[in-house]
Amino acid sequence: MIVIFFVLLFAGYLCLSINQNKAFAVKNAIVRITERHGLGVNNADGLASQSKWKEEITKELKDVGYNTRGKCDDGWTGFNVKGEVRNDNDVFFCIRAVKSTCDSGCEDSHSNPNTNLHYFEIKTFYHFNIPIFRTFFNLVVEGTTKPLRSYEPKSGFPIFGG
Repeated sequence: MIVIFFVLLFAGYLCLSINQNKAFAVKNAIVRITERHGLGVNNADGLASQSKWKEEITKELKDVGYNTRGKCDDGWTGFNVKGEVRNDNDVFFCIRAVKSTCDSGCEDSHSNPNTNLHYFEIKTFYHFNIPIFRTFFNLVVEGTTKPLRSYEPKSGFPIFGG
């Protein structure tokens, strides 16, 4: 009986470790892809409208074999495996855009009055692959991008001249 208990305990630990590693790998990939394609975008819906971002996210989720779903909190935007916006209990990851005060790493941010700095917060999910525990433990991995610039023209000034 004790041996069975320890085997089940070890199996549960392995399931949790594998799922946590997948969640961290996906979170890191989403951060990297968002930093690459997030310039000029200041909200999660703007990311979803970029086909290159969606393609890379879809490929990364499939490559890692990530299939854990969760629910986004209020103020967060949820995405499915194809990088499309979904706001229900069946999302693969959540993103929220946050205005940045940018204390460091943004040396030239004040030189351009049309520049707004923001960053994206990202959440991925992991849980036990044991049906009973899944309902009790839905765990989250969080990450943030570096501060990104979105260019918004002042009123009366066209973006590309004119």
